[in-house]
Amino acid sequence: MPVRDTGHEGPGLIDERQNAFAARTGQPMGEDNIWLAGRRQEQDALGRIILKLEQTRLADGPPQAVRGAGVEARTDAITRSQYGS
Repeated sequence: MPVRDTGHEGPGLIDERQNAFAARTGQPMGEDNIWLAGRRQEQDALGRIILKLEQTRLADGPPQAVRGAGVEARTDAITRSQYGS
C-alpha cells in the first residue's frame, strides 16, 4: 500500500463526523471543536511525515525506507543466522 493511501481515510472520517454532529445538534461542527482540532493536527502531522519520507534519499541512490535505530544491527544478525555466517 502506498504511503499516500493512508491520507484518504482522514478527510472522509472528518466529513462523516461533521455530518453526524450536524444531524444530532442541528448546527455545524465549529473549527474550535476539540475532536476536529485533534484530527486536523493529525492530518498535518501525517502530511509532514509523508513529505519527509518522499524526500528521503540516500546520498548515492534512490529513495529508501526510513528505519528506526538498531534495525540494521538486528537484520544483520538475522541474515548471519540464516546463512550460517
